[in-house]
Amino acid sequence: MLARLTARFGVVAVVSGRPVAFLVERLGIGPALARLGVYGHYGLEHLEPDGSIAYDPLVDDYAGVVAAAIREAHARVPTGAFVEDKGLALTLHWRQAPEAAPAAIELAHEIAEGHGLAIRQGRRAIELVLPVANDKGSVVTSLLAACSAGCVLGDDVGDIPAFTAVDTLAQSRHFAGVRVAVTSPEAPEALIASADFVVEGPAGALGFLDELAKRASPAS
Repeated sequence: MLARLTARFGVVAVVSGRPVAFLVERLGIGPALARLGVYGHYGLEHLEPDGSIAYDPLVDDYAGVVAAAIREAHARVPTGAFVEDKGLALTLHWRQAPEAAPAAIELAHEIAEGHGLAIRQGRRAIELVLPVANDKGSVVTSLLAACSAGCVLGDDVGDIPAFTAVDTLAQSRHFAGVRVAVTSPEAPEALIASADFVVEGPAGALGFLDELAKRASPAS
């Protein structure tokens, strides 16, 4: 699907809070997807055409800080919750143990304050990230700067800034924006409320992209 989309549209990108290396592995990104933009850690890293990963200069200032926070999180994680090491960030999850949520949230805030990190709330999870202005909205704004139209799909709290970016572009100039919310039992109400279209789960998202690809002319 990604290959079909990159053959038909000028800008196609995956923008994620996860590391670029994770995205490359899970999506099977290779030479056939050379035109696909891949942005990890909310834009703090991106995939270069030669397959290397480029990092925002701010990353060097925080590498040791995040590593120390990850060690503390592993040592103090509440029963039932678990720590996801993302390299430049960490996430405390409690999807399988809802009762661990209060303790996990309290711990996340304590660690963030102690190490000078920022908090991003997710679906049954809380993420500790670098205290910088990057988010999915800033990446989307940059990607669509020269475009007259754009479509964004999202399913979590972190996608709301991307939806907001599309809305801001539409209000500031001649720009046609479409925001598609992908539902699940954990999808945030604010995301769904701000969407132009709502599709059901990953299958619905794939169906939407399939229809988009069918209706588009090949990119020149």
